[in-house]
Amino acid sequence: MLNDEHSTVSTPRGSSSKQSSSDRIETLLSEYKFRIEAIFDYSPARDTFRKYLKKVCLNEEPFMFYEMVENYQKTRLDKNRLELAADIINQFIVVNSKHELNMSMAIRNEILKQHAQILEKNQNLPNLELLTCPSDLFANAQDVIFTELKQDNFPRFVRSKEFKKFIMKEFKKNETIFEMLGDKKDDDVVSIDPHSMYLKEHNETTADCPLIDTTSFYVTPKDYELVKEIISTLSDPMKWNVVSEKSGSKTLVSTKAFYFNEKEGAYPLTCSTGMYTGQHKQFFHVIFSPAFEKNMKRIFKTRFQLEHLKIDASKGIEFPNTVFWGELNAPIIMKKRELVVARTIIPDQYDPETGQFNRYVMLQKPTNHPECPKKDSTIRCSLYTAIIAEKKTADTMRYYIFDTVDFKGSVPKFVINKASKLFAAGINKMLRSMIKHKIDETQLLSCNGTLEIMKEHENYLREKLTKEMEHNQADSNEEPKGELSTSSLKQSVEDSSTHESQIPPNEESNIPENNFEQ
Repeated sequence: MLNDEHSTVSTPRGSSSKQSSSDRIETLLSEYKFRIEAIFDYSPARDTFRKYLKKVCLNEEPFMFYEMVENYQKTRLDKNRLELAADIINQFIVVNSKHELNMSMAIRNEILKQHAQILEKNQNLPNLELLTCPSDLFANAQDVIFTELKQDNFPRFVRSKEFKKFIMKEFKKNETIFEMLGDKKDDDVVSIDPHSMYLKEHNETTADCPLIDTTSFYVTPKDYELVKEIISTLSDPMKWNVVSEKSGSKTLVSTKAFYFNEKEGAYPLTCSTGMYTGQHKQFFHVIFSPAFEKNMKRIFKTRFQLEHLKIDASKGIEFPNTVFWGELNAPIIMKKRELVVARTIIPDQYDPETGQFNRYVMLQKPTNHPECPKKDSTIRCSLYTAIIAEKKTADTMRYYIFDTVDFKGSVPKFVINKASKLFAAGINKMLRSMIKHKIDETQLLSCNGTLEIMKEHENYLREKLTKEMEHNQADSNEEPKGELSTSSLKQSVEDSSTHESQIPPNEESNIPENNFEQ
């Protein structure tokens, strides 16, 4: 139930309150919903947004592309538009270009195909005045980029200190700046705390959520679907609180709790995410580096691999898994703690033109194994970690690090939550520091069988894609050989990487419930 003491009372613009200018602006910021279209229409706000993308998000390319396409569309002379089209394609569309955009291969290939047709049409014309170049060549790509900016970067921008600083400066010159850039929220939303209002209207969001597929001892496609669903919510301020933010990265904590087993406790999930200049595969290779292994030895007293599970559709194993046991370096005052986890590496977002995967995912979850039964002398912890590295442009990548832990025993919940935040922040700092140094691929370590399952999964998917390509080429007589398999290849790898678990969500599992009571 909401109490009046939690309400936020707004001050009318003409009020005689002694509210300070800063407090007044804070109040107005909470009262207005800002529109990205208005930000783009007002040059100072537009420039501030661009600087934010460059400095904080390290991802200015979408904005640069949008502006160049705007200029392209405004250009009246076809000859000049044709020249601009070439510049845009060479800078943003061609694979491995200087400012390559992260967009679907379907859109990329359509632009390149249309551009090739335009060039062919304009060849050998007797008069340059007969040149033609349509103004909507990049329309689809521009719409996609604008939507991504609106849904991903813009919500964070209007909550950032950069935007607040800009608003305070503008407000001194023009008190109508809020009306220029946004719309006033409904009174019922402004009058009470937005998070409380959201929870009141969406009671289901207060319920704890499953973090893993409890129907399986190993990592499954369902586990991958769950983490992708979590990533899609990161821009929702009602579901995540930003606890720290630095240039290019930030740490968030979920507003709702996640559980490994419904019968046990649920805990918030911690996420560290950011953009980085570098190759996503290089970032992922840090996990297998000797330097990373050295840091892991500070966390684990000892570790060893229990089992290597190969892909076996007949047994329902759709991802290769490594299962390993580890004893934590717990303080001497604590009872001995151990864990058993299943881990996989998922190569995803295959690019047929480069032959590379544009996303790599490491997922590990708590499990049990007959080689390591529970002992009364040891407490079995539960640890969940997900590390995602994906290509954004030719030289930039985005990463996500999720983790939560249940130490079990009598450890207070606030200590567990604090440990999760410190672990995520520590891994984040460690990875960002190590990627600055070139990783020698010949020196990569097994990491309890993780490197082997990554290579195994890559080879499996490439072999599957090759067979799919050969099958499609044999069946098709309509499309050119080189263009035939682009979409089918991509669909194939998505199918094999994100295939839903075959166990119906409401069906009883054959695995006893207490198998996952860690």
